[in-house]
Amino acid sequence: MEKLRCVWFLTLALLAALSAAQTGDIPIYFAIGKSLVLTPPKPVTGNIVWKHGFNLVAEWETGVPDYYGSFSGRSTLDIKTGRLEIKKTTKEDEGEYTVEIDRNVLNVRYVAKIPKEVPMPEVVPKPLSCSSREENCTFSCEGDTTGAGQVTYSWKMGEGEWMKGEKDINLIKTEVEHIKTITCQMENVASQREMDLFSHENILRSGLWCLLCVHAY
Repeated sequence: MEKLRCVWFLTLALLAALSAAQTGDIPIYFAIGKSLVLTPPKPVTGNIVWKHGFNLVAEWETGVPDYYGSFSGRSTLDIKTGRLEIKKTTKEDEGEYTVEIDRNVLNVRYVAKIPKEVPMPEVVPKPLSCSSREENCTFSCEGDTTGAGQVTYSWKMGEGEWMKGEKDINLIKTEVEHIKTITCQMENVASQREMDLFSHENILRSGLWCLLCVHAY
């Protein structure tokens, strides 16, 4: 009896954990004028209803989907996947979206937000006196990204190609000696900014770096 009770409690705990994993708010960031894309977390097995707050956005049961209010004429619902795309977005499109599949409202809310623009980044060498005497030099793409949503980082060495990376990049001494500029770029759905860190051979030998220029897009 005790073993059965233990198994029962474990089963309940597992079901609760699975339920919790499928609930919650999912932040979705979009830029004004661009598309907002929402995709259900499970396959479509019946009718589909998308809502923005309490207002209908799109609905499908048979035939072609129906679109409502300001979403009509700029929305597309994929009846196979449940994917909803809203084009020509405005600030009014911010807010909570929910989806109903086969007459069951899924326990997930999509919170659509317009992010802040990324800040002007600053390339910071670590240590600050990074020079050819150092075995390794780490450079960090610094800036306050609070409210900017998902931010991606890219790096460019001299006139080379852009490389996707992390906030920090580590270079060995032989690489640093031959690099004249190190450029970092921050990007989100709303903006893109980059900054160059300039080094000259004489400056490099003295262990100093200086900022040369800033580009904003």
